Amino acid sequence: MSELGQTLPETPADGGRALDADAIAIFQRTVAPGLQAVEAERLRQRSVLVRRLALFFGAAVPAMGLALWATDGHRGVIFGCMVAIVVAILWIHTPMHRYRKRARAEVIGAICDSLGELTFEPYHNPPLNTFPEIEGYAAAGLIRTHGFSRRLDKFSHRVDDLIAGNHLGASFEVRRVWIGIAGKGGRTDFHGLLGTIVVPFRFDGVTKIAPIEGGAEGMEAIETGHAIFDEGFDIFTDRPDEVGQFLNPGFLDEFVALQADHRPKGRHLRATFTDGRLLFALDHAGSIFEPAGLHLNPQAADARRRQLVTELVVPHRLIGGLSAGR
Repeated sequence: MSELGQTLPETPADGGRALDADAIAIFQRTVAPGLQAVEAERLRQRSVLVRRLALFFGAAVPAMGLALWATDGHRGVIFGCMVAIVVAILWIHTPMHRYRKRARAEVIGAICDSLGELTFEPYHNPPLNTFPEIEGYAAAGLIRTHGFSRRLDKFSHRVDDLIAGNHLGASFEVRRVWIGIAGKGGRTDFHGLLGTIVVPFRFDGVTKIAPIEGGAEGMEAIETGHAIFDEGFDIFTDRPDEVGQFLNPGFLDEFVALQADHRPKGRHLRATFTDGRLLFALDHAGSIFEPAGLHLNPQAADARRRQLVTELVVPHRLIGGLSAGR
């Protein structure tokens, strides 16, 4: 079984360039050369943030408290304090936003350049009603909908960060998606990656791996003979005779490894083969595609940047697994 931090299958990414999907190797080749400048910017913006927080709590907050006390809570003073607090929050947030924007561009950009045919479009946020693929993921048993016919406003969903590329002859798109249904107390129904891989071989049926509850009605349950995979995942299909062409040992190994690498407890990786594509959903508890925060120490910041590599190569690993038996 492949494990991140050791060695994943070595496969060609684009012509003469080889994709070494080992996270440490990619990190050292791409991110490490420019790391000094990124870390210096992170520390500089953290210093700015600390000074602004000290000024706000050391001077602004006491001044507002004194003003409220001196005017006996005059409405105009209360309103002015509320406006001042909002302005202060935006002012304090600025260093974090500046660093986040630069780090995402430089760190993720370097990784994408190393991986060959891979592009990253940050803050790619189309309205949910212009992202019709969402219905396909729901129909494939990968996410819960609670009825997308309901009104979903901008506060209840976000489709963000488009990653697109080509690997081993298979094109793919991956988006970071957050969905919370309006009127349900702010509950998050899905947070993670939704991806589509155009599979470079033909199949006619539908095969679902670990679908959500009720997502495989009327389909036949099968086992692969892969002990670890069968213990952790359920498979349902309407064409048992054709699943052998994509559920090969290499793909099953990679699927188990991806689950273990990202969220080992529970079934947070799901996939469906349908209409010549592999659709997948990966629930993610952390801030996926996000660089190290200002609050982290240098060692933790370095570890977070390494994790970015593992998040960006998810489709590469699935494609590599599909190709392992062909």
